[in-house]
Amino acid sequence: MKQLAIFLVFFTVSTFVNAQCADVSLSAFQDLQRADPGLKASKIQDLGFDPHSDFVIKGVSWRRFHKCWLGKSTYGQAVLWNTTTDQLMLLMYDEGQYQTLRGAIEGRHNSGEAQKGDDYYIGHQFKYRYSVQQLDGVPYFAVAISPK
Repeated sequence: MKQLAIFLVFFTVSTFVNAQCADVSLSAFQDLQRADPGLKASKIQDLGFDPHSDFVIKGVSWRRFHKCWLGKSTYGQAVLWNTTTDQLMLLMYDEGQYQTLRGAIEGRHNSGEAQKGDDYYIGHQFKYRYSVQQLDGVPYFAVAISPK
């Protein structure tokens, strides 16, 4: 009986955590990039991200948001907003979420106008860069978006 109770608690908590850490859709990611800089932070928070910190690296100002705490300094997702150039980077701990977003980016444009490489994709309106980034010593799959 005790094992059943532990299983039910684990199942309920894991279901709750997974529901909180939904994938960021391509359209939501693009809408964030299009948002006016004065509204961008609130739009990021509307997607469930919490503000974490503001920092400067080599004269470039960044604002960090995260959601879906997995333990210690690991989160399911993070957004890094380059407030100097108004560009975004979405970091995902789960490779499946990354592959879903990358597939949506590359599957959306079937015309010959798009340019594609191993670590980039240039569509009609946006440029995307793919990478693995370290955040607090934890590797994340990253997709950066900027205007074309």
